Amino acid sequence: MTNKVTRNNDIALLERFRSGEKDACDQIALWVRKAIFFKIPDLQPDDIHDIVQLSLTNLWQYVSKPDFQLQQTAHSLVVRITLARCVDYFRQKRYFQELPESIPCAGQSPEEKVICIERLKKLYNAIEKLRPLCKKLIHERFLDEKTYSEIAGANNANISTLRVQLHKCLKVLHSHLKMCDNIHSSNE
Repeated sequence: MTNKVTRNNDIALLERFRSGEKDACDQIALWVRKAIFFKIPDLQPDDIHDIVQLSLTNLWQYVSKPDFQLQQTAHSLVVRITLARCVDYFRQKRYFQELPESIPCAGQSPEEKVICIERLKKLYNAIEKLRPLCKKLIHERFLDEKTYSEIAGANNANISTLRVQLHKCLKVLHSHLKMCDNIHSSNE
């Protein structure tokens, strides 16, 4: 019985809305606003006004059809139409940016990749020429990305001593790399 009463009340409300009765229009506009606030709470007032108008217009067109039959509650019909208009509104409002004719590649060119691979090979070869302690320190610090305190704790060493040792190892590595570059430049 209550479903039939609710259905009759919904149909009467939509009939009053279609005829333009102020109370019915205000009630449905309130439902529209609540649906918008529920789904998109931080919308600008101008956008809310536009979506309310679109939703009310679309609802009026829908209930004004001669073959209109209410398949659900009036509230759910209003919410469904409102959410559809929200989606339509934002699709229309999307901003498009024209892309330039050619987009620069963010990656490396094949030539740059080969150069990078060659440099890495030189680096690894230079690291292999270092004494075992230097290899270990460089590996832990730069490849394993450990902190000085982690390395010092694992090696039972003072942090300041470890920093000095690592600095000396990097100097030696740098000199190995310079020698490697000098050899390659003299061969060319």
